[in-house]
Amino acid sequence: MGVGGGLGWGGKFAPADSPGGLPAALLPPPPTSTPAPPPPAAKVKAKAEITRKGSLQVICAQSPGSPAGSRPRRAPRAPVCLPNLFSPALRPTCRDRGSLLPRAPPQDPAAQAMLQADWNPQGGFSFKNCQRNAFLESSLKGLRVPHARKTGTTIAGLVFQDGVILGADTRATNDSVVADKNCEKIHFIAPNIYCCGAGVAADAEMTTQMMASNMELHALSTGRKPRVVTVTRMLRQMLFRYQGHIGASLIVGGVDITGPLLYSVHPHGSYSRLLFTALGSGQEAAISVLEDRFKPNMTLEEGQQLIVEAVTAGILDDLGSGSNVDMCVITQAGAKIQRAVSTPAVISKRQGKYRYPKGTTAVMKETVTPLALEMIEETVQTMEVE
Repeated sequence: MGVGGGLGWGGKFAPADSPGGLPAALLPPPPTSTPAPPPPAAKVKAKAEITRKGSLQVICAQSPGSPAGSRPRRAPRAPVCLPNLFSPALRPTCRDRGSLLPRAPPQDPAAQAMLQADWNPQGGFSFKNCQRNAFLESSLKGLRVPHARKTGTTIAGLVFQDGVILGADTRATNDSVVADKNCEKIHFIAPNIYCCGAGVAADAEMTTQMMASNMELHALSTGRKPRVVTVTRMLRQMLFRYQGHIGASLIVGGVDITGPLLYSVHPHGSYSRLLFTALGSGQEAAISVLEDRFKPNMTLEEGQQLIVEAVTAGILDDLGSGSNVDMCVITQAGAKIQRAVSTPAVISKRQGKYRYPKGTTAVMKETVTPLALEMIEETVQTMEVE
């Protein structure tokens, strides 16, 4: 037997006299602590650790030559995917043109119908949204789709020999409920210009307040009294910009250097210059009275009487109009507003008591149906009597 043994190249103990064994003096020196050089980077695949936090992906890559306990290097962030709400399939799109993350469409028929909304109709009027709303209303029990509310008002105006007369009722409604019985529908624009508003009360109020501010700034800038045509132009340009979403039908009347002028401005921006006009839900009855009795160069008394009769006809014909009749007379000398010049719909009081004696109404047939009741609980409470 030989002396001792050594480490073979295979990492196992082998005897010295074995065919593969070597004497201890001929063994290579022991390996040092220096690690072996890493193989080429092209042949090493970095291990990536993916951490998901919501919709953000953070990739941390471990470099091949770094120790096992060292902090991993932070790789560039992955593209953040945001949902595209205007896509029919609601698929998210990436900011840097990265890959798409498809999302499975919902299986609920109502949700699928909502996804088929026509966000950008091409040419003409699209009825897809109407069909979608009808399907949702029929499939989802208790769903009420948005609908346009009926607005009620009667406003009228005419031109007489010395100026303009405007008239309006004083009822404000919320669907079928009377919200205000004495509201003002004749709004101030300038000392020589006033405006009657019909439609949505908030839209008419805010629109006329904005026009009053613009006319004041215009008068301060130019040093002149504002003209009626200037107000009308600003109104129709603003209303046309909103494509009818501002629900305000307006009658603009005033007297300027050109004389008395009367304009009607509609919610979509169209306008007309007229000698008499009426707008609102009671306009049919009011315009019929104006067309029948109007004549050019009317006196102040005749014009006031005609405006009162026209607005009264709208009040009696339309449930959305009611209460009193307000009037505004505009001349070169100024404007004068008269509140409640007429009250056509007066609430009457009962004259007597409507009580009938028993047996007044004859009983033709009587049916008695006994009810089978079961006692569930009985409670007796004693009362102390002094």
